[in-house]
Amino acid sequence: MPRPRSMEFPCCGNVRPRAPHRYVFGACAAAADTNNPFQGIVRVDCETGEEVAHFPGPRMYTNEPVFVARPGANDEDDGWLLVVVFDAESKRDGLHIYDARALDAGPCAVAWSRRSTPYGLHGTWVGETFGVIV
Repeated sequence: MPRPRSMEFPCCGNVRPRAPHRYVFGACAAAADTNNPFQGIVRVDCETGEEVAHFPGPRMYTNEPVFVARPGANDEDDGWLLVVVFDAESKRDGLHIYDARALDAGPCAVAWSRRSTPYGLHGTWVGETFGVIV
C-alpha cells in the first residue's frame, strides 16, 4: 500500500504472534514530501489506510518505536510505544511513552535524560555514563 508520508523502523503489536497485523507503527517525517529527518511517530491502519501521527515539536527527532503490550492485551494496538526523542534545543533526549491507541494525544509520560546519547540506528548502549531525571 503506497504511503503519503515516509516512515521507517516499522514495528507491530506482538499480542498475537504469527497472525496478520492490522496496525504498523513507525518513525516518520513531519513533511509528507520528505523522507528525513524523522520528527514523529505514526500508526498506519493497514485495513483502512488511516494514519494517526504525533510530532513532539520543532527540533525534536524520533528514533524507532518499540511496542509493549499491556498485560492481558488481546488487541494488537493495546499497549504502549516507547520512543527515544532527541530534543536539539535542550541537547538531551527523553523516553516518550505513548498509548498506542491514541498517538495523536501525545506522550503519556516522558523520562528525560541529563544529556543526549549519540543518535544512531537501533539504540545506543552508554552504561552508567548517563543518568535519568524522573
